[in-house]
Amino acid sequence: MKGLRSIAVAAIATAAFGVGVSSAAASDTTSSSQVNPVGGSSIVDDGTSSSSAAIDVNNFAKSFITPGTSTMGAAVSADPSVSFNPITQTRHDDSWFFNCDATHVCGTAVVSQPIPIQLTFGINVSETQVTGGDAFLEFDANYQLQTGGSFSFSFAQDGPGDTELSSQYVDASGTLSHLPVITSLSNGVYTLSVSATVRDTVCGLGANCVPETMSCSPGQDCSATPAFTDEQFIKALIDSNQDAGPDMIDGFDPFSVDIVSLDPNYQFISTDGRTIDNAPVSGGVPEPATWAMMLIGFAGIGRTLRRRAARAAARAA
Repeated sequence: MKGLRSIAVAAIATAAFGVGVSSAAASDTTSSSQVNPVGGSSIVDDGTSSSSAAIDVNNFAKSFITPGTSTMGAAVSADPSVSFNPITQTRHDDSWFFNCDATHVCGTAVVSQPIPIQLTFGINVSETQVTGGDAFLEFDANYQLQTGGSFSFSFAQDGPGDTELSSQYVDASGTLSHLPVITSLSNGVYTLSVSATVRDTVCGLGANCVPETMSCSPGQDCSATPAFTDEQFIKALIDSNQDAGPDMIDGFDPFSVDIVSLDPNYQFISTDGRTIDNAPVSGGVPEPATWAMMLIGFAGIGRTLRRRAARAAARAA
């Protein structure tokens, strides 16, 4: 990418978000802006679950968060006949607590062993192919665990033929995994999608969790120290649109994150009432009664085989 491009994008971001972003009780924030980097004028809309700043159907920025879920989306569009450059972003921060009930562990001692989790990421994005001029289009999606795990997806175009694509996960131990992206180009539009599952830990030495002494259920205060926190973020922007246009980025098919606890002893619940369920046990270990029935069956099979062998020997004699 061109060295000066990052400076221009930073200037747009400063103009768009320097006025501050309002916060929601559930830690959801969205902001959408149409910015004129020359004259400094802009249209700004900040919201908690959605935002939109538009001039017309070809010049807009919008984003959303679905409350009580881990889904969010963003879209921008710009026409070269208008000098405004759109940018939008949305963020969700959450705290997770041990869900204490009759079947899950909860106490006052620090949990020092790693608690394994499974994360599934889903992204679907469409983006106009830059064929001329000096247009810059970028779409970013990120997820960060307090305990160190992080997911990042980025697709950017800086003029014709200059594209960058990255999709990866770095776990709490620092191990990097490149995640597959399904890509296609049809009628001048890139389509990119990610559906990937990784494993990580949310507790462990150096990033211990402090369990709750009481459950944290929907509607409760949940103000004690959380077991861990996470952050989900998405951004889309178009800068210096000078090609045939209109250019667009459509990431409204939401960026989603699903978490599953892989330890049946631990379950987590968030400040907005979401629960990290336990993964279903596949295969499993038979119950004692099942083992007993299996042994009886094996013994019966053995007796039958011995009888058949004895009869065969008698006939031969």
